[in-house]
Amino acid sequence: MSMQIALMNYDNKCNDYQIVIDGNYNFLKNYNFVKTVVRGDNLIDEIMAASIVAKVFRDSLMKKMHNDWPQYGFDQHVGYGTKYHFNQLAKYGPCPIHRLSFKPVRTL
Repeated sequence: MSMQIALMNYDNKCNDYQIVIDGNYNFLKNYNFVKTVVRGDNLIDEIMAASIVAKVFRDSLMKKMHNDWPQYGFDQHVGYGTKYHFNQLAKYGPCPIHRLSFKPVRTL
C-alpha cells in the first residue's frame, strides 16, 4: 500500500496545521487535525507533491535494492508488477523485500 501524507497550513498562522492523507483510511484517527481525501493526489497540490517525492524516493530505493538482488531486475521495473517481474518471482521466489501480504507474491 502506498500512502501520501501532506502537512498543510490551512489558516495562514504559523502554528495551525492540518495533515491530509490520500485515501479514506485514517491511521491517525485520534487526532482532530487529520483529514482523509479520496483521490487527494488528483485534488490537493500538497498531496500531489508528496506523491511525486514518494515515487522518486521509492524508485531510487528499488534501484539500490537491485545491487542486493540483481536477478529480479529491480533497476528496470522498480517493483511494479510487470510480466518480467512476475517471471523472475516465479523463477527465484520472493526475496526479503517482497511483500508477502501482496497476493501474487504470497501465492508463489
